[in-house]
Amino acid sequence: MIAHFLGIDTSNYTTSIALVDSHGKVLFDKRIMLTVKPGELGLRQSDAFYQHVMNLPGLFFDLTNDDLKHIESIGVSCRPRNVEGSYMPVFNAGVQFAKVIAKSLNRPLYEYAHQDGHVMAAIPSEQVLENQKILNLHISGGTTELFLSQWSLENQYFTTDIIGGTKDISIGQLIDRIGVYLDFPFPCGLPMEQSIAHFESTAPNKKNMLPLKIEKGYFNLSGIENKIKTLLADGTPSQDVILALFTEIARLLYTLLDDAIISEKPDLVILAGGVMSNFWIRAALSNLEKAHPNVKILITAKMFCTDNAVGIAKMALKHSNLNR
Repeated sequence: MIAHFLGIDTSNYTTSIALVDSHGKVLFDKRIMLTVKPGELGLRQSDAFYQHVMNLPGLFFDLTNDDLKHIESIGVSCRPRNVEGSYMPVFNAGVQFAKVIAKSLNRPLYEYAHQDGHVMAAIPSEQVLENQKILNLHISGGTTELFLSQWSLENQYFTTDIIGGTKDISIGQLIDRIGVYLDFPFPCGLPMEQSIAHFESTAPNKKNMLPLKIEKGYFNLSGIENKIKTLLADGTPSQDVILALFTEIARLLYTLLDDAIISEKPDLVILAGGVMSNFWIRAALSNLEKAHPNVKILITAKMFCTDNAVGIAKMALKHSNLNR
């Protein structure tokens, strides 16, 4: 019998359903971006919850009867991160829907952290996780964290030991705030990136307009927002500001990771989250492989950087393998 594993994820940005086979091959991956009104920075939890409830049946109905017949287990994201007190009501939309599906199919249901789904989406099925010291960078609309983890074979999740990141707003929030200020549609990262696509990825931040500093693995971003608005008000072209923002973020993250790899000596480095789809950031962080040839560095494929349920489905696969 061909086994399939279903993943469901309901984040602040996207409704997602995915299906993988027993080898981790993606068989089905569909998502619906949540609708945000022009000029607004995201959604209230109640509005996002309602959109998920409306989106989930349509995505699920795209699965065939043959797909459903072969589902062995179901995974769903139930909280943002694997830390105490992590909670967002929006994930309940996916959890309740998943419970109905699991009961209807008489299949086991496993609950995971949304962040773990991002991390697992970066990992090829043949990658060994047991007994590996993992350094993770997760950069998204809600999170900018550097953390150490290990794969818990018994509990089937990644432990989380935060060692760095932002002290205030996330990188994704900073990009979106500037993007909305410049009248880009939300989420703003991709259209902002497209607006400067003609620049070289290695173009220097010639004016050093937005220097960011790291102190013991942590940094602040909120002050940069005001500085950018001042630059724009003074007549600095928006494309120059966007390029400076992306290149400075890329430099900051490279320095952060380079220092952490040297000090922590991980076996594996995983770079995940929606902001990792940014061309300038990917170009800069890909150079870490040259600087640290003895460390395995996994950069999430662009198609799986943004919110999706593929990593959640892959975790259900691992969980089922453990219980066989």
